[in-house]
Amino acid sequence: MPLRHRGDALALVSELISSDLGKVGEMVLINYKEYRENAKRWSFTYFTCVFGSAVASALAGVVLKLDSFRNLSVRDDVAACLAALGALLVTLSTAGDFQRKWRANRVAANAMENLAYELLKIEGLDRNAVLAQIQEINKRRTEGIVGENQTQVAAQAAGATNPPPGASCTSDNRKDNTSATRE
Repeated sequence: MPLRHRGDALALVSELISSDLGKVGEMVLINYKEYRENAKRWSFTYFTCVFGSAVASALAGVVLKLDSFRNLSVRDDVAACLAALGALLVTLSTAGDFQRKWRANRVAANAMENLAYELLKIEGLDRNAVLAQIQEINKRRTEGIVGENQTQVAAQAAGATNPPPGASCTSDNRKDNTSATRE
């Protein structure tokens, strides 16, 4: 029997749940597959950068110690290029925050997988409740990728959490400002 891939059993969910939630089950499966594929891609990118950086940096040191290079300037150039590559890879991994993106997609895929199994367990499950769970998973995934709470970001975009310049956000100052405006 050939080995199956993680999540293959989820393909049966839309067949096993009640007909009114069948399409919702398909949505869960589609989201799960998307998140798993994204997790694989970000994992590959992250670990390629991390291990590539280590290998390139180590090779740079080894190249400098090799006496088989007849041309010392070529040896030095190769070592410099390897050292630069190592530095660039770790910088890309850090600046791109590939690890956080990999983890966020992996957690979201796991949440979708668990939601699919929940669809099988509960009779008379409310479609809107399932859709709300999907939205929450998507929201948390986005927060994991960008590293920010989306509610706070939306409030900041609307200007709700930005006090006027020079204003303090302590509760004592708010009381003082409120009482001062009443007078």
